This record gives sequence, structure tokens and C-alpha cells, in this order.
Amino acid sequence: MIKIRVQNMFILTWIKNKQAILRKAYIMSTRRCNIREGNFLNEQDW
Repeated sequence: MIKIRVQNMFILTWIKNKQAILRKAYIMSTRRCNIREGNFLNEQDW
């Protein structure tokens, strides 16, 4: 019983991580269209 529960938890967290990664990728792809060049300067300052 415990093994099955742990496996289910692992699968659920894996699915959540997948969804989070997909959401991040989607946000990044949509944001890329709206970025102004000024935002890139801050990243390259270091």
C-alpha cells in the first residue's frame, strides 16, 4: 500500500512539474513578442 501511494505521489508531482514547465514556456514565448530592447540591457549588464 505504501509503495503504491509513494508512486502515485511521484507521478502527481511529475505531472505538476510538467505543467509548470509548459506554462513557463508558454509565458516566455508570449512575452518574447512584447519585450522591448531595454529589457535585454539589464540581463547583459553583469
